Amino acid sequence: LVQAAFFGMPPDESLNRWVVSIADSPLAIKLQAVGLLKQSLPRKLEVFLDEYIRLRTDVKEGTRKHMVSSKNRILGFFSSEMVLSDVNRGGAEAFKIHLLGKFSSATSGRTLKAAIQFFEYAKDCKLILENPFKRLKIPRQTNEANRYFVDRETAQKILGAQTSIHK
Repeated sequence: LVQAAFFGMPPDESLNRWVVSIADSPLAIKLQAVGLLKQSLPRKLEVFLDEYIRLRTDVKEGTRKHMVSSKNRILGFFSSEMVLSDVNRGGAEAFKIHLLGKFSSATSGRTLKAAIQFFEYAKDCKLILENPFKRLKIPRQTNEANRYFVDRETAQKILGAQTSIHK
């Protein structure tokens, strides 16, 4: 760490793995205090998700509401006190199974896409080494229960009723 800080270089991969593993520990806080580790976004899952959503001033209100809903589903499964780097592929797969057992395929898919987005940002910020959600197969986002075939006769009745309303 001293050498990396002195030369202004990022730590190598093995050192970076160790740095990620000590996230939010008293040692990490001490290393940050003396300038050997950069201050970064919070690493507790709930705090990170809140901070990410707060940073996204570029999105519309509907997107923000979806992010908050996805965050709540993630925190409903994982502990809010969980360290971001403790979410692994097994946990991501278990979360997917949990979602599919509780929500529609469409809601599950949208939530998993949001999780991928959240964790990809954490990876880009070097808070985690890999995105545990990246390789998940996302369920279809269509809800088959909402599909209904409208036959010609019914369609004509609907169109006829609509035409009479507009006269």
